[in-house]
Amino acid sequence: MNQTKLLFAILLQLGLFSFVLGQTVNITGTITDVNSKKVSGAVVRLKNLSLRTVTDTAGHFAFSVAGAGAIKPEPAYAMPFFSGNFLNFTVANNSDRVRIETFDCKGRCVRVALDKAMPAGTYKTLPFPAGFSSQIYLCRVTIGTTVSRLMKRPLIGQSFGAGSGMQVSKQSTQKNLAKESAAVDTLTVTRSGYATQKQALDSYVGNFPITLQWAISVALDMDSYQSIDWPMTASVWDLSVSSTTISATVASTSYPTPISLTLAKDTANPGSYAGNIGFTVSKVTTLGDTVRVKDNDTVTVSYVKAGNVAAFAKAVWNGIAPDVRPAVSIYLGLKLPININADDRNITDTSITIHLSSHKDTVGIDVALHALAGSPGSYTGSVMPSLTTSTPGKVIAVRPPIDTLTTSYLSPAYSKPVVSSAAQGTALLWKCNEVSMLPDSLGAGYHGTTSKMKITMENDHILASSVAINVKSKKDPTGISVPLAVNADTTWLFRGSVGFTLGTSSAANGTISVAGSDTITISYIDAILAETDSMKVTWNP
Repeated sequence: MNQTKLLFAILLQLGLFSFVLGQTVNITGTITDVNSKKVSGAVVRLKNLSLRTVTDTAGHFAFSVAGAGAIKPEPAYAMPFFSGNFLNFTVANNSDRVRIETFDCKGRCVRVALDKAMPAGTYKTLPFPAGFSSQIYLCRVTIGTTVSRLMKRPLIGQSFGAGSGMQVSKQSTQKNLAKESAAVDTLTVTRSGYATQKQALDSYVGNFPITLQWAISVALDMDSYQSIDWPMTASVWDLSVSSTTISATVASTSYPTPISLTLAKDTANPGSYAGNIGFTVSKVTTLGDTVRVKDNDTVTVSYVKAGNVAAFAKAVWNGIAPDVRPAVSIYLGLKLPININADDRNITDTSITIHLSSHKDTVGIDVALHALAGSPGSYTGSVMPSLTTSTPGKVIAVRPPIDTLTTSYLSPAYSKPVVSSAAQGTALLWKCNEVSMLPDSLGAGYHGTTSKMKITMENDHILASSVAINVKSKKDPTGISVPLAVNADTTWLFRGSVGFTLGTSSAANGTISVAGSDTITISYIDAILAETDSMKVTWNP
C-alpha cells in the first residue's frame, strides 16, 4: 500500500474523511414505510464513509463528522457450517427430527426455518428471516438429540430468500446504476421485515427521507428433493398482509401449468405463511397441493401479488431409479411360470405394465405386475413359457434349447425406459429341462415273462399326446419302439410299459425278446435338445 492509500485508510477509520476533503457531513432524514408509518430501529449506513446509525422512535436519523464517528470493526466468526448465507447440515439417520431456530441479537426467535423429520442426507437452507439485516444472528440447530449453536452475520444481497427473486426491469436497474455512479456516496437502509433500500447521494449535506418497501420472499425447506415420500415445505414472508391464508402457485419445467396453493399463517411468526406440497409423477384428475414432475425437474413456487410475481423459489426434484429383475436367474422347462419383480418408488399405482420379448418373439407382449401388499413401490407378476406362440399378458414364446428374455419398463418419472441386460444381472434366461426316464424297478431288476416293465418319462418341453422310446436287449440289439402316452392330469409326464418274451420281439404286443441274464436298454432321442437319454436295467429268468 502506498503512503496516500495508507493515509486515506487511517483517516477513514478515524472518521475524519470529510474533514480531509474539506466537506461537512450533515445528513438527516426520516424512514417511513409504504403506509407513512415511522420506522424505528432501522440501520442506516453511509457506504464510502463507513458511518452507521439507527433510527429513533420517530424514524429519524442524522450523520455528522462530530456525531456519527466511525463504525468499530466487528469480530469475524469462523462459520464451519455456513456457505455464504446458507446453513449446511447433515442428517445421519432416517426420520431424525431437524429443528433450526434463528434468534436476533436481542435473543428473540425471529424464525423457525425447519421443524420436521427428514431422511438421511446432506442439505442446506436459508435460516434468516425475510428481509434480514446485517446484524449478528444465533442459529440453534437440533438434529435428533444433537444441538449445535452458530453465530452468523449474513451477507446482504438482492434476494430475500432461498432461490427467491424480485422482478426488476432492466431499464430501472440501468437508471439506478447510472445514478449511483454519479453520486458521492450511497445511503443504505436495512430493517428486519423490509427490503433493503439504497439511495445515491450527490451531496453530504441535506435531508433525505426514505420509504421502505415490505420484504417479500419465498423459501423452500431444501434445494433438492427425491421420490414422492417427502413433501416440499414452502414458506412465504410478507408483513404487509394479515389474512389467515395466502395463495401461491407451483409448477415444474416438465408440467408448466401452475397449480394453486393455499399457505396457512404461522401465528408465531408475523408475516410468515407455510404449506406442504406433494409430488406426483402420474397423471391424476385433481392435483390439489401436488405438483407433477419428472426426473431432474425444476420446481418453482411463486407468490403472486397484485397480478405480478412478487417472489419465487426454485428446487430440483429427482426420481429414484426403477428396477426390473427376474425372481431367479434361470427358468427351466414349460411347467413353471416365469416370475418377474419390479420396484418403482416414484409411484403408488396398484399395478404397472412391463414389456417382455424373447429371441423367438422379438415383438413381445405386455405383462401386468401387481403391487405387493405392505411394500409400497414393489410389484410382481408372472408369465408362462411356450414353444409355440405368445399370448399377451399370459404366455411368452421361447426358442429352445435356450432363450434370453428382455424386459422393458418406462416409469412415469423418466423419459427413457429401464431395459434389462445380462451385464446388469437383470436378464431372464430360459432353458429346456433335461429329459428324465424312470422304470418302476431298478435295483432288483425284472424276472420272468409274466411281469412288465412300467416306464415313466418326464419331458416338459414338448406338446404331444405321446412319445416313442426304444427298448432293446442283448438278445435283440435292434429292439422295438414303445409308445408312452401323456398323463391326463400332468401334461409333461408320459407313461407306458413293455413286456418280456423268450420268443421274438413284437412292437405290436409291446414285448422285447430276452434270454439268460439279459440287459435291457431304454433310450429316447430328444429332437429339441438334439441329444439321447438312456438307461439300463437287468432281466433274469
